[in-house]
Amino acid sequence: MAQANQLLPVRVQVDTLIYREDEPPEEIAVKASGFRKPSVKGLFLVYYEEEEEIGRTQNVVKLDETDKPVLRIVRSGGLSMQQTYVVNETTEGQYEVPWGQWLTTVKTEDIHFKNTQSQPTELLISYLLDIGGAGFAKYRVKITITEEEHEHD
Repeated sequence: MAQANQLLPVRVQVDTLIYREDEPPEEIAVKASGFRKPSVKGLFLVYYEEEEEIGRTQNVVKLDETDKPVLRIVRSGGLSMQQTYVVNETTEGQYEVPWGQWLTTVKTEDIHFKNTQSQPTELLISYLLDIGGAGFAKYRVKITITEEEHEHD
C-alpha cells in the first residue's frame, strides 16, 4: 500500500471533446507521464506535456471531495492556466500563451471521479468555457490515470 506522501509514477491519457455551435466536435487526445499522490479525499496529479509551438507545460490537477467536489487545474510553462471547477457554479480564471493572455469563465456541469483498485482511475469533467469573451463552448474531458508497472528487484 502506498504511503500518503509518496508520489507514484503514472501514465495519463486526456481525451477532450469540444462542441461549438454550428461546427463538428473537435477531439484532442494527449498522452503523458506524471506522478500521482495517493489521497482518500480526492486526487493530486502532476503530468507534463510537450508541444512544438509552446514547449513544455506542467499540469497540476487537484480534486478535493471533502464536502462537494472542487477541482483546480493549474498549468505552467509554455502554456499557463488557472481554473477552478465547482458543479453548478460559474468561476473565473486565466489562460496565457506566448502570444496572448485572456480571462476565462467556466460554468461547471459535472465532475465525476472513479477511483477503484482494479481499474484505471478516471476523472470526468463537463463544463462550458468562454475564453476572452469569444462565446461559450461545451467541453467534455476524460482523464484516465494508470499506475506504471513497478519493477521488483
